[in-house]
Amino acid sequence: MFKSPRLKKIILAVSVVLLCLAGFFLWWRDWRVASMPNSEGSLNVEEFLAEYEGGEPNAFDEYRKTLPVFIKLHANASYANVNYNMAYDDWENVDELTAAYVAEMMPQLQPFAAGSHLEKGFEIDPHRMNFETLLEVTQESREYARIMLLETSRLRAEGNWDEVWSRYGELLRVSGHIRNGCLISLLVGNAIYKVWYPQFALFLTDKTLTVEELKRFRGELILIHQQFPPPSVAMKFEYMGMRNSLIPMVEQHPWLNKLTREDEVFDRILSLYYEHWLKYVDRPAWDIPPLVEHSCQSSTVANWINPQLSQCRWHHFDTGAESDALVKAFHKVSYTQKYLRAFMPALQAVLESQKKDRLYQQMSLVQLGMHIYYREQGDFPKQLEDLVPEYIPELPRTLDETGDVLLYERTAEGVLIHTTDMKYAFNVYVPGASIENLYTPE
Repeated sequence: MFKSPRLKKIILAVSVVLLCLAGFFLWWRDWRVASMPNSEGSLNVEEFLAEYEGGEPNAFDEYRKTLPVFIKLHANASYANVNYNMAYDDWENVDELTAAYVAEMMPQLQPFAAGSHLEKGFEIDPHRMNFETLLEVTQESREYARIMLLETSRLRAEGNWDEVWSRYGELLRVSGHIRNGCLISLLVGNAIYKVWYPQFALFLTDKTLTVEELKRFRGELILIHQQFPPPSVAMKFEYMGMRNSLIPMVEQHPWLNKLTREDEVFDRILSLYYEHWLKYVDRPAWDIPPLVEHSCQSSTVANWINPQLSQCRWHHFDTGAESDALVKAFHKVSYTQKYLRAFMPALQAVLESQKKDRLYQQMSLVQLGMHIYYREQGDFPKQLEDLVPEYIPELPRTLDETGDVLLYERTAEGVLIHTTDMKYAFNVYVPGASIENLYTPE
């Protein structure tokens, strides 16, 4: 067929080169996946999803019944002047608008009371969660918490301690259900606890509270804390949202994915990244590696056109070889890296929120322990260590890697417990102290 020996040699040489290139390409596309660090299986999607199968009563089925109430509320411009600071003041100072607002809203929020007693609660089905999932109940739960704290301020003025504690239990159980969702849900649940804490500290100053009542409150509060889902649950919800939203975007490149196995590389790095966080996110601050920011420019053409758009920035725990391998694996992603850059959540903000939440939970039990001690001994202890283990299960510690015990100072009003830099300071007031001007909500 080919008359020229020279042409035959050229065709043969070209064929050999093409075969070598094809072989190299096939080796390379397999190497891209095989060279990624092995998944350790801590992110067991099937096991996680199995916990959220339907059939059981869900607290959010009750909570959703309040959504029309909040729609009506937001349409009422007069309620814009409600004084929510009354939650931290003497109810005798309440204005007519705020009192009327509480009286009108509380009966309409009964679904929260009913739902709070259900064991199972999640607003988002992780099977279908994505970036467009609405969090209507979670968003409105902040307003519910503000109304509830106004109501408990009113009940405190009546001296109805059992009813106050019952309302507190409802609020904290709702907070626990809210936490059982994505990272935004976790942040809202943490925020509810934080705005509740100052009023709780004031509640404990009433000198008519007995040791028996306080011990009962302590036992119930410990149980509520134990029922809070760990932050790793929110991380798994977030992972499912990332997968359900980003995988369809990746699948928009079918031919490129078949040629390069980019979809498999993308899926692997997404799993590795969340497994890396899941190893440490539930641990206290003093038991995790330091958090570092990785920042670089991608190697895509977009980098030449607009470096700002192609900038890559995300956080990971500095674990030496493990985190180095994670960074290298991240850069094996090619044309799908833009999705990671655009949608990688701000996990460091969640970690900081969780550290604070842990501290507030510790301080709630410290407040109870201190008041039990005062009523039994006639004064506050000389040091925090005197409270362990009879009055509190553990000492409150700083939010940093040192895990130092908070500083303890006696004051004219009681005790001040704080970090060295005074960024976090908590007053424990003697029973019978006036609540006027003691607290200003953050």
